[in-house]
This record gives sequence, C-alpha cells and structure tokens, in this order.
Amino acid sequence: MTRSSEAAIATAIESVVPDAGHKWVDGKGFDRHRGILPVEAPGFMRTAQARLREKLEALHGEQRYAFQRYLELLLS
Repeated sequence: MTRSSEAAIATAIESVVPDAGHKWVDGKGFDRHRGILPVEAPGFMRTAQARLREKLEALHGEQRYAFQRYLELLLS
C-alpha cells in the first residue's frame, strides 16, 4: 500500500469515527498480543456489551462486581 492510499484510508476513517460516537485514544499501552488497549477496554465493554453485563448482573444478583471480574479475566 502506498503512503498516499494509506493516508486516504486514514482520512476516510477519521471523517466517520466522530460521527459514529467513537473517540480517538492514545495508542500507548496497546497490547499487541491480545489486540486491545487494556486501559480503554473496560469502559468500551461496559458500553458495547450492555446485554452481557445485564445477564451477568441478573445471574449473580447481589454480586455487583461480576462484570468487573469478567473484565479482569478478559484482560489478564
């Protein structure tokens, strides 16, 4: 891929991302092995996986930290 086509793709993505409700984050700390940003993943998962969070909370009742434990396992 040429630099100009790479730049064009980046520009196209940047023009869509803010309108889709996404935000740009600093890529420092990106875990290449797992393909995630460990600092950003919990907030994203809470938002993107709302149904899963609700199911975990329903299953575990008073154990409000079931979703937090799920995230810890996911990120470990």
